[in-house]
Parts: sequence; structure tokens; C-alpha cells
Amino acid sequence: MSIKTFELISTTENGVELISYVALPENASDENPTAGILVAPEWWGVVDHPKSVVERLAEAGYAAVAMDVYGEGKLTTDAAQANMWMEQVLADQDMLMARCRLILNDFSDQLSVDGDNLGAIGYCFGGKVVLDMAREACH
Repeated sequence: MSIKTFELISTTENGVELISYVALPENASDENPTAGILVAPEWWGVVDHPKSVVERLAEAGYAAVAMDVYGEGKLTTDAAQANMWMEQVLADQDMLMARCRLILNDFSDQLSVDGDNLGAIGYCFGGKVVLDMAREACH
């Protein structure tokens, strides 16, 4: 199945741009919205792995977004840098969850995404992010 990809830019209240990566099946449209999956990446940021995951999900028929929770599209291959960024966002759980809500809302507002049919997956640090999102949704 052919897909289309684009950057989804969400801007926080204090002006930080969250540059997430979206992949959709080519046939997703306003008239044919598709189920969506949020992908929370490992501590590296939105690098090639989460991008390939959302592309594979789109090929399988889902809309998917790799979430930029660090902001400004920051990514790294340096473990010390990744750890520092991860610790910074984990130190402010309210800010982290606000960023996740913002990305979720902007993604589900896409007309080709069925906002009533969403799921989430995460890898390592992203797994914690997804679990925290689920816990927050239960309140």
C-alpha cells in the first residue's frame, strides 16, 4: 500500500514546536478516515526507527504519528545527551503529558484520522510515556 508522510507541528503554550512525523495510507481521506496509532519513540527522539515504524503502520492501513515529546525535532545518537533530555522531560510530568495531549489532539484533528479509534505504542522511554498517557486518561 502506498503512503504519504508529513511533519505535524504542534506549538506549546510557551512557543516550543513539537515536530512529529506522520504517515498515512494513501487512501485515507476526509470521507475515509482511518484508525490512528501514536508512537512514542525511545530516548533518541524521532530518529529513523520510529519513522520506519509509522511508515510500516501506514502500509498496514493505519494513520500513525511518531511523537516529538522533546520539542524542536531534537534527536541524537549520543546516550548521554539522550539521557539528559529524557531526564529533563521526566522531571516535569505535567509538561510532558501536556505535550502528549497536544500531539494527540492535533493528530486526531486530521480529517483523515478517525479520532474515535486511536491506540498507542511506545519503545523503552516511549513505553513509559504511553503508560503515563493511559494512566492520565483514566482519571
